[in-house]
Amino acid sequence: MDAEERALLAAIIANPEEDTPRLVYADWLDEHADDLPAAPQASAKAKAELIRLQIERSTLIFGAKGFEKRDNELGDRIEELEEDYRRTWVRELPTAARRRGVRFALDRGLLGEVECSVKFFIEAGAVLVAAAPVMTARLDGLTPLYVSKLAKSPQFTRLRTLKIYADGTPHDVILQLLDSAPVSQLTALHLDNWAIDYTEPDSESRSDSLIERLAAMPKLAGLKWLNLLASAVGARGGEALAQSPHLANLEVLDLRENPSLGIASKALRKKFGKRVWLEYDDRKGFPVRYMYRYELPGS
Repeated sequence: MDAEERALLAAIIANPEEDTPRLVYADWLDEHADDLPAAPQASAKAKAELIRLQIERSTLIFGAKGFEKRDNELGDRIEELEEDYRRTWVRELPTAARRRGVRFALDRGLLGEVECSVKFFIEAGAVLVAAAPVMTARLDGLTPLYVSKLAKSPQFTRLRTLKIYADGTPHDVILQLLDSAPVSQLTALHLDNWAIDYTEPDSESRSDSLIERLAAMPKLAGLKWLNLLASAVGARGGEALAQSPHLANLEVLDLRENPSLGIASKALRKKFGKRVWLEYDDRKGFPVRYMYRYELPGS
């Protein structure tokens, strides 16, 4: 990689939420690809195409006229490019940023999300965020032992989206992290849960206690997207969200698959209007960026 390309990537890493530096990089790749040997040339052209396709797809409006046709066209081509080049692009990362079991996702053409253990993120996250515009992490294995180390790690401050499976992490540990870590920079928080055991008498009570604490945190006022999909949120938790003075800036509050919201649904509609998703049809009118995740398998 020459100095000019490194500078272009550095600009993307420094401004990971902006599309313009990525499109500038895509143009540069197209302009310089012909000077490369056959295999790197094909990879560069594919990366440039993927940047443009995923940026376009992220802006499509779910349910708009012609949405399904264009979304399917883009999705099919994106899948082809990922199938052909994903391993090549993962191998471009430094060795320290790759490990068996670590999964990566593409965000607007470049590696932008990692799914890994908290231990790996603490140990190798600094190398990872320096090499790619990673601003989303799905972290597994969060325990009290790691909360302080994660909260103090410089790479944590680079995250804009934090994802934790609520079924695999004790709620008190999640709260410890939110209390102690610098989370004011987060624009999205996912505490989704696909393994709810409703036969446990306290499943909703424990979830509502977590939601009540979360709704009362001023440091989460910067959130634009709160994903509580299938997280056993009950009426008490729903009311706490509806009454929270800190969540007014939410663009999407995803509460689908929470059948026990009950009367809180009315309060949530009054507070957030169409911004709260209680049913799958509520997604209509929103950009696709709230719906898709582009996955790459681990190295």
